[in-house]
This record gives sequence, structure tokens and C-alpha cells, in this order.
Amino acid sequence: MLAIGLAAAAPAAMAGQARFTTIDYPGAAETYAFGINPNGDIVGSYVDSSGDEHGFVLRNGNFTSFDYPASVWTEGWGITPQGDIVGQYGLADNTIHGFLLRDGSFFPIDVPGQPTNLGPANTMPVKISPNGTIVGCYHQSKSTGAIILDTMYGFVMNAEGVTSYPLARTMHNGVNPSGAITGNYFDPATGRVLNSYIITNGVTSWFSFPGAFVTRAWDISATGDVVGWYRDSPLHNFHGFLLRRGELTSIDVDLPGVMQTYAYGINAVGDIVGYYQDSAGFHGFLLSRRPE
Repeated sequence: MLAIGLAAAAPAAMAGQARFTTIDYPGAAETYAFGINPNGDIVGSYVDSSGDEHGFVLRNGNFTSFDYPASVWTEGWGITPQGDIVGQYGLADNTIHGFLLRDGSFFPIDVPGQPTNLGPANTMPVKISPNGTIVGCYHQSKSTGAIILDTMYGFVMNAEGVTSYPLARTMHNGVNPSGAITGNYFDPATGRVLNSYIITNGVTSWFSFPGAFVTRAWDISATGDVVGWYRDSPLHNFHGFLLRRGELTSIDVDLPGVMQTYAYGINAVGDIVGYYQDSAGFHGFLLSRRPE
């Protein structure tokens, strides 16, 4: 059920046996891949012919769809080696909430104690580590659902409770087994993500793709590799990136008509998932170095 996309020229840092595979949920209008575990299981979302968004997991070549009860949309964002999935869902009141899907059962995730003096509270889990540590962000929003960036904080949720990053306008998007976290920061002067960060043992390191208009980090592997995407100028395209051993490499799906490439997840093997846009819409992709 995977559609082979191309025999692409892989990025330099992914040279060798690396190859792209297109991921299209059967019958879907759009498909987005957001997370991958060491087993190669992929989570994401798809939009059906009616315009409704659902979560999915792709395991051993088979898709399984899922929806949080009473939600108007559902997205899968991260998956552990054991198969636990974290994600987000939206309600009719434009609020966003998180969930953990384990053995077919949903468990809600909401950061407690959020103020609501400016607008409704929201919780957006993004990734989960093998030991169950969940990262994401929480924030207040306007009645339209628009994020109030000054109320947005990256969070870490584990057995010890919830820890917030002290700097507002942050999103924690990836966490690895060692507890290293990657994410991005919305600059108050520009409203853009000029820089992304890696937090290791409590120390924050900042980086951006050279010359980029926007740089957004979305996941970090067990070996410390970071993936995300950047925009090269206000009027030009989006590209994925890989940060490995201090070197940033661009990732682009090299198919005719592809306009944008976004990288969102990486596993310990070095497999990368995300999605790309062409004239037909949005498609998930897997950039793999596994034997075929």
C-alpha cells in the first residue's frame, strides 16, 4: 500500500542506499506523515474526499485509521517502539487537545493549570520517547482558534509531572531516549521562527539553516540527528533539512512538479518522514536507508 515515488538523488548526508517512497492513504485527498519509530511504523494524518482529517498508523504495509471520539479532526504525531501513539485532536469550539493511543484505547492529554483569561486553553503533544516522555506545547487561543503566541510554552510531560520551558513562544517538537529535546521559537519582532533549538542536559543550543527566512526543527533521533524544514525566502519554497554532527543538509523530494518538502520525523535508524506538495496536492514520504 506504499506507492513508490522515485529513484531520487538522495541528499549528500543520506547518500548510499537512501531512497524516497511516497505515502498515500488509499482514496485520500491529502496525506501527511509526522512520526516514525525504529521499527519503521509511521503515523500521520489524511484528509478524505469530504475534507475531514483522520489519524493513521502505517505498520507492515497496512494502514489503520483512527479518530478521537467526538473530535472534528485527528492527527497522529509520534509513536514509540512499543506502538504507543501521541497526537492532537480538535473540537467544534476550535480548541486543540492531546491524546495517547495505547492498545486501541484513547487517553486524553491536557496540560493542567493553564490560565484562560485571554482565551481557551490548548494542549498540543508532538512526540513521545521510548520511556513515555511526551513533549509539545500549550497555549491560549482566540475564539477563532488562532494561537496567542505570547502564551505558548514548550512542555515536557513524564512520570514526574509537567515541566514548562521558561521562554514563551516556544514549541518542543522532538525528544529522544536520552532526553534531548528539539523545537523552535517564534521571534516577537518578526512573528517568524528565525531559530530552532536543541536542549541537552538543560543547556540550550540555537541554530538556523544558513540564509533561511524560517527554520523549524521537528524531531531528534537517538543519535542526536535533527530534522525539520526551512523556507529560503518570503517568496520561495519550503525545504526539509537534516542536522547531523553539526552539518545542515537540505532535503527535497526530486519529482517533477514538486513545490515544497517538509521533514517532520526521524528514527534511530536514520529514516525520515514528512510530506511534499505537487500539483495534485500533499503526499507523505519516507526517506529510508533500510534494505528494500
